[in-house]
Amino acid sequence: MTTKRFDDNPALKAYAGTEVIPLQALDGGTDTADSAVAAGDDAKISLRDLAGLKINTVPVSSGTATINCGHGLSRRHQLSLTGTVSLTLANAAPSGYATEGELRIVQDATGSRTVTFPAGWKPLGGSDTTVASAANAVTWLTFVSYDGGATVSYAMQESA
Repeated sequence: MTTKRFDDNPALKAYAGTEVIPLQALDGGTDTADSAVAAGDDAKISLRDLAGLKINTVPVSSGTATINCGHGLSRRHQLSLTGTVSLTLANAAPSGYATEGELRIVQDATGSRTVTFPAGWKPLGGSDTTVASAANAVTWLTFVSYDGGATVSYAMQESA
């Protein structure tokens, strides 16, 4: 077998993340656009989507902020606080697969907005358990679940 190095092929250095990888769905379910996908269906995914680089805005409806994890593919999220919210996780990867992500929480110019976590969310030792309350403050939250979102371990820290 011949080993190709990036130095041997400058085109390999030029990936922009927009390249599409063809694949076949292993399990049935829905894709990140909530369209039905059957086991064995042909599908495609861009390198950017596979790497989870897109920043997803967390929608707030009736005081609930829902992080849509895109079945484990959506990893970067931003929540702009304009009121007190309860956090929830949607479309986590199924049990046996990891769902992980980062949430950037930004206070509005008023500040003092709070976030309530579901009972299954457990902070790691030494982690903050409340978001920074100053006006325009930024708090980073990193989370992981191995059981479809039933339990979530998280670390949270105010940004300097």
